Amino acid sequence: MLTTEQRGELPKTLTDMYSHFLLVQTKRKKNKYHEGHETSPQELTEADREVLLKLGRLAFEHLEKGNIMFYQEDLEQCGLDVTEASVYSGVCTEIFKRECVIFQKPVYCFVHLSIQEFLAAVYMFHCHTNRKTEVLKNFLGQKYNESSLDDYYDY
Repeated sequence: MLTTEQRGELPKTLTDMYSHFLLVQTKRKKNKYHEGHETSPQELTEADREVLLKLGRLAFEHLEKGNIMFYQEDLEQCGLDVTEASVYSGVCTEIFKRECVIFQKPVYCFVHLSIQEFLAAVYMFHCHTNRKTEVLKNFLGQKYNESSLDDYYDY
């Protein structure tokens, strides 16, 4: 998938690599579910932006709590349904874990902690650029500065 002959220039940074990963997963989802013709990377990310931001919010909120696993209720709190999240099967996957003898609930997680961290960072960047100050103030507390991204480096 990552040969220069087929895809152009290879990702050079981790941010580029994770962005490319999300783009590849979005293209695979489009092809699998026959959602139209091949589009440019910009068009793909715009079309799926809302779902990716919801996944980012989920990732961020659960990292704050120290959770790497979550339930269907957690998806719903972020405005996602199981079907919507599962079509991004390369990003968020379902694992079945027996909670106890009586309850058997599906447990969800991101395919890797680094994907969860990247989506959380994208969500925070979105909050910063769109002036979602409540989220930023809750996260940064007294360190919050409306104009500077430097405040995030310590986290």
